[in-house]
Amino acid sequence: MNPQEAIRALSALGISQSAIARDIGVSQPTINRAAKGGDIRFSTGQAILDMHARSLALSDAKLPATLNQMMPQIPTNDQSGKPSVHPSSSRRSAP
Repeated sequence: MNPQEAIRALSALGISQSAIARDIGVSQPTINRAAKGGDIRFSTGQAILDMHARSLALSDAKLPATLNQMMPQIPTNDQSGKPSVHPSSSRRSAP
């Protein structure tokens, strides 16, 4: 990944160029130049990549909770402790 791609990914997360600039200590026009593939200092590019890596780490930390929220709550046993059977899943074969 290069700084231009990292800026695009950060923008997709809703992080503005101004916020990126503030976070890494450069001006917004510098971030804009990097976003367009222009020349920037190596240290600026590395700082952009580091910010992107931090955002991925934060996203990954939130991922399990998000997946748990998306997964349906499927009961595995009824009150008697026997496996639950949904009426539509119990098919009888024709005699």
